[in-house]
Amino acid sequence: MVKIKYFISIIGITSLLILPGCKAKNNQEEQKDTGKQEPPQYGLVAFEQTDNAYAQANVWKYQWKIELDPELSRNHTFELFKRTEIISVQGHADIHPQIAKQVFLEAGDIEKYKEKQLKFTFRIGDKAPMDDISNYGQTFSGWSYGISIGNMGTSNFMLFPGTGMTNIEINKEGGFVGSDLELISFETEKEGVQYKNKVVLRKRPIKLEDQ
Repeated sequence: MVKIKYFISIIGITSLLILPGCKAKNNQEEQKDTGKQEPPQYGLVAFEQTDNAYAQANVWKYQWKIELDPELSRNHTFELFKRTEIISVQGHADIHPQIAKQVFLEAGDIEKYKEKQLKFTFRIGDKAPMDDISNYGQTFSGWSYGISIGNMGTSNFMLFPGTGMTNIEINKEGGFVGSDLELISFETEKEGVQYKNKVVLRKRPIKLEDQ
């Protein structure tokens, strides 16, 4: 079994390896380039990749550990979801609303389990992606995911149109860029339509009137 681990401290990363076929994103560099750099608020504190996970039982291909500081956790609500959008098409194409945005953890669920500080683990791929999952009267591809937050754990399939996952970009360190912390993105294709899929943790400030 080949495992690659990344352990990131609150103020920096101890090591980083870019794997063939995957492009690591550096949110800190993006923040500097766009002038949107924020004070350290934690983010991705550990990442683990197991290349041969599909050949093993109960082993995940990708695993992220997210931890946010108490102040950021207290003053924001959060939502974890997968977004699918069309990036290239000839003719007409649309996406079912529940596929365009598939919510993994709703804000209310995160609020219930985050306690004083938001900490959770998100995993993808204890099995190879499937391409024959029927839902909403259509056929989609599905990739297994799992979440551990507080004393709650859940798993299911993220659904997306198309097959042949390409341009996989894995975020292995860093924090939010603006309101989003992106974990992974990849592209798929179906009947001449190209899609981009990405998993995002989004934060929203809690206004005084919301409290």
